[in-house]
Amino acid sequence: MVGPNYVRPAVEQPTGFKSQPSGEAGPPIASDWWRLYADPVLERLVVNAQASNQTLRQAVARVDEARALARVAGSFLYPTVSLDPSYSRTRFSGNRVSTITGQQVARGVDVSNWIIPLDLSYEIDVWGRVRRSLEAARATAEATADDVGVVRLTVETDVAQFYYTIRALDAQIQILKDTVTAYEEQVRLLSVQLRTGLVSGIVVSQAQAQLKATQAQLSNTERARADTEHALAILLGRPAPSFALASSPLHEVSPPVVPAGLPAQLLTRRPDVAEAEKIVVAASAQIGVATAEFYPRFMLTASAGFNSANAGTLFNWQSRVAELLPSISIPIFQGGRLRANLAATKARYRQTVAAYVDQVLVAYGDVEDALTDLHSFGDQVASLRDAVAESRNYLRLAQVQYRQGLVDYLLVIDAGAVRSVSRCPTRTRWFRGAAPASRHSVRKRLTAGAASGGQLALARRLAHGLTERRRGRRAARPLGRLHRHPEQAAGRARRSPPRPTARATRRITAFAQSFSARVG
Repeated sequence: MVGPNYVRPAVEQPTGFKSQPSGEAGPPIASDWWRLYADPVLERLVVNAQASNQTLRQAVARVDEARALARVAGSFLYPTVSLDPSYSRTRFSGNRVSTITGQQVARGVDVSNWIIPLDLSYEIDVWGRVRRSLEAARATAEATADDVGVVRLTVETDVAQFYYTIRALDAQIQILKDTVTAYEEQVRLLSVQLRTGLVSGIVVSQAQAQLKATQAQLSNTERARADTEHALAILLGRPAPSFALASSPLHEVSPPVVPAGLPAQLLTRRPDVAEAEKIVVAASAQIGVATAEFYPRFMLTASAGFNSANAGTLFNWQSRVAELLPSISIPIFQGGRLRANLAATKARYRQTVAAYVDQVLVAYGDVEDALTDLHSFGDQVASLRDAVAESRNYLRLAQVQYRQGLVDYLLVIDAGAVRSVSRCPTRTRWFRGAAPASRHSVRKRLTAGAASGGQLALARRLAHGLTERRRGRRAARPLGRLHRHPEQAAGRARRSPPRPTARATRRITAFAQSFSARVG
């Protein structure tokens, strides 16, 4: 056969991953990787998506189409045989000239013709043009089958990510609801203090603003939860209005430990890399097809059957007919079309090679990203757990100092808010095994699982600005009743704060006990 035989393009292969400790390589991950999370709800959702996802059904239908086209290409390896029976009756003119005597015939005549031929045509594939075409069609079908693996893995990954995102949003909603309840009680308490002259209207307005901002954040989180649930319904092949996922807040979970394996193993278990390589195989075979066009094409045509003027004698041995017509087609001048077609085919091959190498590099980069994230976010989770413990201690000390009259109750409220935000699950990316997340290079990830999500940014903002906000509130409000003159208020502020009334003290104490029970 003419044309090049396929050779896998050379790609620099690392001996190991930078972020992978020695001895961490393990066996390949099973295809049902989501079972590593040991979550029956997730398993049920993934199974439903595999059965009902419409994108996956389209990919499976494309595989059936590609395999049928491969069988079409393979059929040209065999002769084409057809049976073409026919009957004709012809009236010849009585004024015609005989082709034998050259004289005018005496009269017209009717002639019947019965023919049953068996026709055969066959291209002798001397240069391998047909075989290269079959090779390209088979490689294309295999690439389409690998694409199904990419689509299936994308659907499974998206289901897992949406599921854990919903659970993380459920945790945020629960914490925000608790925070709203605490802020409502704070506004009620400050309103009582305002009426008794213990605080100014600025403090109450600030507490109202804080309450409204948290309520708006709660509404936005609920909207995000609903949108994610709708996207999950589409993945499962379900109408969004009739699909609902029960609330299941995600607070404290441990991701499964999944070894990354070795770089050489990665190329054998990523369907996107396998798909890219099969496309290279098909493009290489097409070079052979284009090259074979420069050589002569040998054709064989034959026909055999029966031919008679009467139907009664059609199948007599004397009525047999046969014909053999070998032919050869030699390209002489095509105006440069064959050379241009070969150059274009080679250019397409170079494109597929570059795409394959790029996909391999993306695969290696995805593994490095996943391993780096695994170790980095592991340290981050440990730090956040320490932050939760410190926020509990902060709340305990604030409550003790408040009971002793050393601080005002806003410090207790702030301590409870810090503890609530610290309890939010951290938005982190788990290491989820060697698998791409979609067909596009941006989403073709090695990892395949879900993120827990959370309010890390909110926690950082609150922790960073807590002292400044508390100082601002203390500087903005007087310590006693409102005064007409700033000088008098400043003088009162330099002295010790007045003790609250007995009624206010009872209300503050009752609220402190209820809030401590809620956040503790």
